[in-house]
Order: sequence, then structure tokens, then C-alpha cells
Amino acid sequence: MKRINLFLLAMVCSIMAFAQPAGEPTKLIPEKEEVDKDNFIIDLYTSHWLEAPDELKMRGYSLGFNFAFMKEYAFTKTSPFRFAWGVGFASHNVHNNGHFIHNEEDDFTEFQTFAATEEVEKNKLSMNYIEVPIELRFRTRNDAKFRIYAGFKGGVLVNVHSKTVYEDKTIKQKGFENTATFRYGPTARIGFKKVSLFAFYSLSEVFEPGDGVKLIPVSAGLTFFLP
Repeated sequence: MKRINLFLLAMVCSIMAFAQPAGEPTKLIPEKEEVDKDNFIIDLYTSHWLEAPDELKMRGYSLGFNFAFMKEYAFTKTSPFRFAWGVGFASHNVHNNGHFIHNEEDDFTEFQTFAATEEVEKNKLSMNYIEVPIELRFRTRNDAKFRIYAGFKGGVLVNVHSKTVYEDKTIKQKGFENTATFRYGPTARIGFKKVSLFAFYSLSEVFEPGDGVKLIPVSAGLTFFLP
């Protein structure tokens, strides 16, 4: 009985071999498709505030960062267009020449420059967000990997604080009245291979409109894509 089974198995294998067209190798493993790319993103950038009052002076650069984990979805197997969404964390820092004070009478958060007698070496306002980014991605399939990513992200404020460094001490202040809970706006990336230029323009303000000095956050820098 065992010999009969072996014989039948050999006959089936022979028939399958002859059924294969001549010159065409048997495909045991499907052709490899392009795997998801750019799933983990790190942005390093400088931040600035638009429409700030004249007395508010900012340093030329204020380093911030963002990292996000993204999931891609291809429209077709061969299309250069993809959709991606994810979750991330962003830190927006701006060095400036004053502090924000809440006027309780008007319930308004205003900006006040440091007095000339204050020996301030560094001062910054930091705002941290948990964000959900989405992107429409165009990426070539060749080795150059030219990419253009147009996106939008929205986030919720999880921490805001200032840090002021004097000659002899450092003061940290947490929490500011009338800060906007949500931040949202378009993003853009363009570049080659694993590095791209990055830009973000906020459609929301630092403080709730009408409840604080008008400041519109913008950021520009570099994106690094990790496998």
C-alpha cells in the first residue's frame, strides 16, 4: 500500500511538471511587492510666531521636534500615490524676550517684555501636543525615491510651560491661561530618499482668539524617514 501511494504521488508531480509551459520557471513564491515605506518619521525644525506684536522679539532659531508613526495604504500595487495616517508627538518651542501675564480683570493673556534691569540669558515658551497626522503621498518607485507629501494634522495640547534662565537662577512656569486646547494645520514634505524638507502652518492660534495676544505658529526644517 505504501508503494502504491508513492507511485501515485510521483505520477501527480510528473503531470504538473509537464503541464508547465516550456521555458517558464515554476513560481513557488509570489513576486515581491513594494512594502510600506516611511512608517516612522522624525522632524527637526525651527519654530516662529506670525503676527506677533512689535515688542515681542524672537531668536533667529528655536529648535523643536516631532515624531510620528504612520501607516500607509496603496491605491494600487503599482501606483505612486498612497494615503497615510498615524499618531505623533510634537514640541513647539519659541525663544522670546518676555513673559505672558494673565489680566484677570479682562480675562486676557498679554505679553510683557522683561525689564531692562532683569539679566535674562535665555527664555522660551514650550508647547507639547499629541497629534494625528494624515498625508496624501506621491513617491517614485525608483532608487531615487523622490517624494512629495501633502498633509494635515490636528493635535491636543498636553503641556505648556516657560523656562527663563537668569544669571543666577532658572525659573520654570507651568500652565498659562487661555491657551488653545487644539492645534491644526497643513503640512508639506518634499525630498529624496530618506531626507525631506518640512513645513507646517497652524490655522489655530497659541491662545484662544480674543482671549490672548495673537500668535500663529509656523515651523520649517527637515524630515528624516526611518525604515
